Amino acid sequence: DEAPHSVLGTLAMGLLLRALRGSGPVTVLSCDNLSGNGDLLARRLRQFLADIPAMKGPQSSTMMPLKDFLNEHVSFPNTMVDRIVPAPNPAQTARLAAEFGVQDEVPLFTEPFRQWVIEDRFAGQRPPWELAGAQFVKDVKPFEEMKLRLLNGSHSLIAYLGLLMGETFVHEAINQPPLRQVVVQLMAAATATLRLSLNHSTDHSTDHSAGDSGDHSGGHSAANLGPYQQALLQRLANPQLAHRLEQIAADGSQKIPQRWLVPALSRRQQGSAAAPYALGIAGWIRAWEVMPERLQDPLAARIKSLVGSTINDQVKRVFSLSEVFPQSLAADRVFLALVAEKLNLLRSQPIKQVLAAMTNTCS
Repeated sequence: DEAPHSVLGTLAMGLLLRALRGSGPVTVLSCDNLSGNGDLLARRLRQFLADIPAMKGPQSSTMMPLKDFLNEHVSFPNTMVDRIVPAPNPAQTARLAAEFGVQDEVPLFTEPFRQWVIEDRFAGQRPPWELAGAQFVKDVKPFEEMKLRLLNGSHSLIAYLGLLMGETFVHEAINQPPLRQVVVQLMAAATATLRLSLNHSTDHSTDHSAGDSGDHSGGHSAANLGPYQQALLQRLANPQLAHRLEQIAADGSQKIPQRWLVPALSRRQQGSAAAPYALGIAGWIRAWEVMPERLQDPLAARIKSLVGSTINDQVKRVFSLSEVFPQSLAADRVFLALVAEKLNLLRSQPIKQVLAAMTNTCS
């Protein structure tokens, strides 16, 4: 009779009560920003239930009805959200108080753009949220890849190169023409790696059950990724967000694998030099050389120990971080040589000159 103490325990108990009371199917919808969030939650919950028989007490027999109910009447759709929300700061608190007379220590300033993509895998009926702009799709992964590689990948490139240029905010950095052009090149390279099967449909059927086969995505296809990229450049240039480069640059070792390295490896497999990614990695290394105090990272101590040596040796040493760089990319001598070349340029020339020279570089 003891109340659960964990999130998984609370969720399991709630679902068990539905099973025992015959309350019908239910969809557990994740509203976080984790990749594959629904699948992850389902795995963790099932593992939690599998571990219960090893516990002492009556929980094992009590939870038995839940396992069948979970398999037959519960779904865990994956979701994705896209909206730039910078971390709150004192200036925003002061602005809110001055303009609206509201005292809030953690106000969230965000952009007009918003995108919520939900897999149409509901256990029963679902609300018609597409009428308010939500996108229901068969598979959220292509949308995650688009966001990670276009928005987040651009963000990281702007962060490290922008800091090296002496800028503070994203909008300041993206308004520098040489950097803006390199970001456009990165977007082009990223687009070449995407699964452009983001079909969209105008079929807003009134049958919103799990059996509805319509793909209410309103999504992006190869034909309209160009306008999407232009809109993204406008979003990045929004001065009202005051998005700090240091915030984006933090935890780079955890971010760049999905944002840069996966698409870079894909571009190399396509026969491309992947120059924008080589420049980004060189910029990341250079930032650790000249401003390590401004970069927060769980691997900070190890990264610091790898920078500062001769260029070719340093690139090899940095790529030896197996937690960050995949072996297949670390073994790519041509790509490592290109990273070393870009790092040498960043060490020896003004950064705007380096970026301007990238204009005619193949992506």
